Amino acid sequence: MFQAEVHLILGASSENKDRDYVTECLIINWRQSVKIPLLGPKPQTRMPDFDQNMFWSGEQRGAGTTESVDGTPGFRSFASSGIMGEYRGGKVINDALYCVFANRVFIVSKIGVCTALGTIGTSAGKCFLENNPTQLMIVDGLAGYIHTFGTSSLVPISDVDFRYYGSLCYVDGYFIGHDPGSGDFGISALLNGLSWGPLDFAEAEGKPDDILTSIATHRELWLMGSESSEVWYNTGNADFPIARVSGGFMEKEGSIGAPASVALVDNTLYWLNGQRMVVKASNYQPAIVMDDFFAYQLSQMWTWKDAIGYPYSEAGRHFYILTFPTEQKTYRLDIKTGLWHRLVSFGLGRHRSNGCVFFDGKNIVGDFENGKLYEMSLDIYDEDGEEIQRAWCLPKVEDSEKRKITYHDLEVTVETGLEVGTGQESGLYLDWSTNVGKTWSSEKLIPCGAVGEYDTIAKVRSLGADKGRIFRLKMSASRKWSITGVNLRSSVGKN
Repeated sequence: MFQAEVHLILGASSENKDRDYVTECLIINWRQSVKIPLLGPKPQTRMPDFDQNMFWSGEQRGAGTTESVDGTPGFRSFASSGIMGEYRGGKVINDALYCVFANRVFIVSKIGVCTALGTIGTSAGKCFLENNPTQLMIVDGLAGYIHTFGTSSLVPISDVDFRYYGSLCYVDGYFIGHDPGSGDFGISALLNGLSWGPLDFAEAEGKPDDILTSIATHRELWLMGSESSEVWYNTGNADFPIARVSGGFMEKEGSIGAPASVALVDNTLYWLNGQRMVVKASNYQPAIVMDDFFAYQLSQMWTWKDAIGYPYSEAGRHFYILTFPTEQKTYRLDIKTGLWHRLVSFGLGRHRSNGCVFFDGKNIVGDFENGKLYEMSLDIYDEDGEEIQRAWCLPKVEDSEKRKITYHDLEVTVETGLEVGTGQESGLYLDWSTNVGKTWSSEKLIPCGAVGEYDTIAKVRSLGADKGRIFRLKMSASRKWSITGVNLRSSVGKN
């Protein structure tokens, strides 16, 4: 790991030949260039999270690391449902995307044409969508609905034995749901979501807690409660085919605290458990996946059980995105590095997306309030025309003996001369704090060159003096941002 401080060492070096003589030549300081690591333990772990819409990319942390800080993806309009309301869930089936906005179900074509399919009884909260070869089934927490492919109808499930609308999974031809407010779960008739038998149910009885949600992966059924979770599978038994996996029982860390947080990311389940920790499944056991930054941010939230989780993958990287609607905050876990970072949409505290599906070669996300679908990509540099405000704080710089530092210049290694949005400057901005983020200096522009000026050096000079500071890089121009290094030239004084 990087050390928390970047020490500016007083003394001679064969590489530092520019001497700076101070009063009466009593002290000789060597003006030197120090590479500031882009990632390291930062005081802002326990500060408001100043990093946003940027993420660290590298293979390792420590000496010799090749690293960069890259911009998070933007998005552009893909389709509009025509109604105002939250995206509640979606599923890709063959050549169409089925999704729910508010109380309406839509079929979306590859060219973004939305066709209304029907209406459901609720307007908010997560919806579950699953399908067999001939039917799409939807549950919204209060009822279940079936759409038969080849028809234009969406009908409620009227079977008197159907009470399993708390969640929805599909395993080996069976729709499987749980009964809200109990530990019971039931299965449909084989390949028929309209038919449910009076005896086709069982109880997750490893611990007497209610099932709060369920999810299926690798043909296994995960039943998740407030105190425990259980894993079941299809045995093929004629009476009732689903039975618990031997060893597939978890308590405490394996429980679910935020039912809508569970998501399958790169073939692994991730969720926010009942002990306010994000975990992943590891051989039927939960493994904690939180760094210090995110652990502290989560500990400061009053409301966290309404968290919404979903997977997102691009350019060979997998991410787990977790939004806290009441707290208006969104965080993203980079599965490759194990690091969290914050996503913020313009004018909001949170990111606009409520979920993501991969459709026709694109990542399609649904808006949390306006009935729109967007294509999200690293090759898009704004959010449907709104700028993305980005910021990245560097590890604290101070002298090991707490002496005053004069900051001569700071150079950022970044691609220059790129085209930006109309009326925008292709520039970075720099500010800093000497009191761990309580106040910040005025901003200084770091020019990144006009379009085509690829040899521009992104540097700013004469940055004053103090006994230590946190530098922050800020950017909002609609262009690719990838910072691969920061070098600071400075000298240390007597006091």
